[in-house]
Amino acid sequence: MKFYYTLFIFLFSINSLWAQADTTKVKTVKYTPEYKFKDGLYLQFEDFKNNSPVDKNKIIAPDLDRKDYNFVANAVESKKIKIYDALGIEIEIKSKNIWGFCSNGNIYININDDFNRLPYIGSLSHLVADKLVYNQNYNNPYGNSYYYNSYNPYNPGNQNSTTVELRQYILDMENGTITDYTLENIEVALMKDPTIYDEFMNLPRKKKKQKMFFYMRKFNERNALLFPAN
Repeated sequence: MKFYYTLFIFLFSINSLWAQADTTKVKTVKYTPEYKFKDGLYLQFEDFKNNSPVDKNKIIAPDLDRKDYNFVANAVESKKIKIYDALGIEIEIKSKNIWGFCSNGNIYININDDFNRLPYIGSLSHLVADKLVYNQNYNNPYGNSYYYNSYNPYNPGNQNSTTVELRQYILDMENGTITDYTLENIEVALMKDPTIYDEFMNLPRKKKKQKMFFYMRKFNERNALLFPAN
């Protein structure tokens, strides 16, 4: 089974290389919110960029209603997904290993061990996702190293805690990298357009923080995102 999965990924990689090497024959269109994405699984970022997911009809899920609008999303809820590969052979994939999926025309990508919707799509895309943050709180009333790393049942503050925080992220559609939505990362992303970058960098730091999203949209307007024509 592992051999067939490796062969499947190999065939998809070859197809991607062919597509990249022969882009002159692929008609592309500028992305707009009206663009239609095909429902299915994205095994890798290139599948999303090429609008070529594993078709939902190749997902093997007899317990689910294939006519349900959320069929793909429901299938991904399982830890493992069975599909038919390019050779018609049944293989099994762990849900945590797929890049994302499209369900009912909506894009969801795998980030922080969960699938989160991508609501704003452009050359620089934006999304929000929950992130589990570990906080180490060493409240040592004794003030010496003996108790610093030891368990003290009488000191409830000496423990690890976790919180869930809502974080913002940037997806660079040129290479598929996902970074935190910070001022520093926005500056790096805008470098690809010197005009926009210089204009942004001339702003005071406080103003730059206020206009991060504005300049990301401005960048997208000048640098159109292209998808294969439907």
